[in-house]
Amino acid sequence: MRAPHFLNEAHAVEECIELFREAYVFVLENFPEDLEWSRDVIHTDLEDVTKEWFYAEYAWCVYCAGFSVRIVRMKQAALYSAYYGYDPVKVAANPEEVRRKAMKIIGNKRKVDAIIKGAGIINKLEWPGFLYKVKENLNLLKILPYIADVLKYHLARNIGFNVIKPDVHIDRLAKYYGLDPFEMCEMLSERMGFPRHTVDSVLWRAAQQKKVPLGSLE
Repeated sequence: MRAPHFLNEAHAVEECIELFREAYVFVLENFPEDLEWSRDVIHTDLEDVTKEWFYAEYAWCVYCAGFSVRIVRMKQAALYSAYYGYDPVKVAANPEEVRRKAMKIIGNKRKVDAIIKGAGIINKLEWPGFLYKVKENLNLLKILPYIADVLKYHLARNIGFNVIKPDVHIDRLAKYYGLDPFEMCEMLSERMGFPRHTVDSVLWRAAQQKKVPLGSLE
């Protein structure tokens, strides 16, 4: 369906590409570490993804869901300590201590309980066999508490899969251009020569910094 703001689909696509170019320049100049992370994570060998790393990324996704990424990042060191360096074995063995410490840092009981429960689930997973199964079916990530249809993409992206996280920023941009979020990022990936998750990261950062005028995308 053609977006009402544009003459035709081709016009919408070209405007979307131009917006991405501007967003990319902004991120390159102001947040080059985002692009560096994106380049590094796409080359992740699943054999190198430890349960500790996976658990840390899982906890990050849970905490960031509907919450300020900036605040979570500020509390990263304290959370790392509270969760025993994100060692799922130690967390599962000391749930009450972890809960007490974690609640003092970010007092969201539902999230803390989910992350603690997730440790026990991760401990029982075949590794890294589980990750290879996830590569074929992202829905397998939903065995973890709090991980649902959007967060499964966030977690998958953060452990190196070439996917986008269709959050509110991406969704609103796509609707403005008359595209599906996945179609939009796939198109930008093909036209600009970046992995899908890099496209996602660029658009998210630009929107988060209000360089993509989401408020005007009505």
